[in-house]
Amino acid sequence: MNKHFEINEEGRDFVVGDLHGCKALFLNSLKDINFNGEIDRVFSVGDLVDRGADSMGCLELLYKPWFHSVLGNHDRFFIEGIMYGRNLNLWDQNGGIWRHNFDPDDLFILADLAKRTMPMSITVDTPRGRVGICHAQPPTNNWNDTINPSDEQIETMLWSRNKIRNDCDKTKNIYMTYHGHTVSETTQHRGNAVFIDTGAVFTGNLTMRRINYK
Repeated sequence: MNKHFEINEEGRDFVVGDLHGCKALFLNSLKDINFNGEIDRVFSVGDLVDRGADSMGCLELLYKPWFHSVLGNHDRFFIEGIMYGRNLNLWDQNGGIWRHNFDPDDLFILADLAKRTMPMSITVDTPRGRVGICHAQPPTNNWNDTINPSDEQIETMLWSRNKIRNDCDKTKNIYMTYHGHTVSETTQHRGNAVFIDTGAVFTGNLTMRRINYK
């Protein structure tokens, strides 16, 4: 449920907002920061797929050793729809119609990859403290609850907008957390949570932040 990454002693670590199929925009952003895949890492807040032009390309980023993503609600639509045939109409209504243009076997391979490699949360050690990443918001005000969340807490991590709208309490046992899911024109800070979905698929504004400053 949670993946832990030790401190990056050689390179830079970044967190990126919801991609939603915007692979070209993401790659251009990497060029802008002179990204070095040999030593740098990118952590995604999830929602790699749907709505944008290249959902398959964004999923294929999971093959890159420097790219790591938590599970978003759209990613779960993809996995459950392709592997188990669940909620296909609902998924189509939320941007999943791109799937009809691809071979089911190719989709299944990527769905299996996503299932195996996208945790509910990621914790990254940095010089300033541990940074937590999950899609919508932490399950509670204690980051330790991301290690083995209940079914209800998983739904909170995938769907809730309570913290960005109402709750300014800090999450314990973590220095800072990063999330996507809720689109806003600029990044939003609530307590020690930072919300970075600036609507790349709608506006072309993809937010990427370095997280391992000393």
